[in-house]
Amino acid sequence: MKDLMLSSDFYPMIGGAHHWLYNLYSRWSNPVTAFVGSQPDNDADAVERQRAFDSRNHGSLLIRRVDLSFPDINIFNSAFWKTLITAVRSISAETGNGQATLHCLRALPDGILGLAWKALAPRKRHIITFAHGEEVFIARSSRQLKMLTRRVYKASSLVIANSLNTEKLVRSLASSAKIAVIYPGVSPADFVFPEEELKRRRALYGFTDDDVVLTTVGRMEVRKNHANVLKAIRQLLDSGIQLKYLIVGGGGEEQNLRILTCKLCLDHAVRFAGVLSDMERSLAMALADIYIMPSIKHGPLIEGFGSVFLEAAAAGTPTIAGNTGGQPEAVIDGQTGFVIDGTNVEAIIGAIRQLAENRQLRREMGKAGRRWAAAHEWQTLVAQTSQAICRAIEK
Repeated sequence: MKDLMLSSDFYPMIGGAHHWLYNLYSRWSNPVTAFVGSQPDNDADAVERQRAFDSRNHGSLLIRRVDLSFPDINIFNSAFWKTLITAVRSISAETGNGQATLHCLRALPDGILGLAWKALAPRKRHIITFAHGEEVFIARSSRQLKMLTRRVYKASSLVIANSLNTEKLVRSLASSAKIAVIYPGVSPADFVFPEEELKRRRALYGFTDDDVVLTTVGRMEVRKNHANVLKAIRQLLDSGIQLKYLIVGGGGEEQNLRILTCKLCLDHAVRFAGVLSDMERSLAMALADIYIMPSIKHGPLIEGFGSVFLEAAAAGTPTIAGNTGGQPEAVIDGQTGFVIDGTNVEAIIGAIRQLAENRQLRREMGKAGRRWAAAHEWQTLVAQTSQAICRAIEK
């Protein structure tokens, strides 16, 4: 049976969902042809990053760039159907007449394309749909999206949810769907560095041995809740705790966060590192004393799981997470970090203070985090995912 993967957007534009599927299928036991969208031609830098990425060795993944630039999902829009039909033809040409499984990044829009592809040979074709949480809230925003998402979940041989919370959301739309909960994974070895390298990197950012360094890695958007972290840091600095804050990533909220940093007189304490390479990103987590990202729900957006919490755990860094979405499943409250209400600045202050003032607690949580991360090593997750899919298809 052929294995195919579908993602309307993909590396080098990256989110947790892309990271999850890439790490799974690049380690798959069989070759996997990945049909993925392209960066826009009018963005020369993005096109060059894509070219560099595609030229690398991707293990079991064979990258195929196709036009997946869907207009707004609307079954009454001819442009939507034109893009969908063209993409289905490309995938069907690769599939041939044999048995095949299409692994879809998410229900919208990838699962809709999967539905059309499966309909051409329903007895020979299977679709596997990954669920991340926030797409269910998006589906609820319109009757058409809700109907399409429900059909995708019901037609899937298996829906793979990234958390128990996401499973509940999927069942709220499609109670009869076949669902397996499998957490995303991590490569623990990627987050272990010599102590000298961590000290050198801290010094490059202007951090001293006496500073308690907090790090957030992720897109700067409202739900990641950088703003409340900045407000908490201001109050903690005023109380005499020596903190520094490293913000890694880009995003639409960057300008607002820079303005807030200036307004709170935190320019001396905050570093905006920008978008970093994978290794530098891992270093940013490992050099920190505390990883902090108490995400909140913002509109339809939630933290479905939070792979970064596993990565911080692999680095031996205790974490502070929010209590929405799947975050409470990514962090063991009181053992690998703290799970708090991210909308409550006082709760953020309390969690930071507890860790900042207790070096021994940080060490103990760091050790527990490494054990937690080791249980979610990617190769283990590949085996779990493969077994779950085989069982579902054989039934």
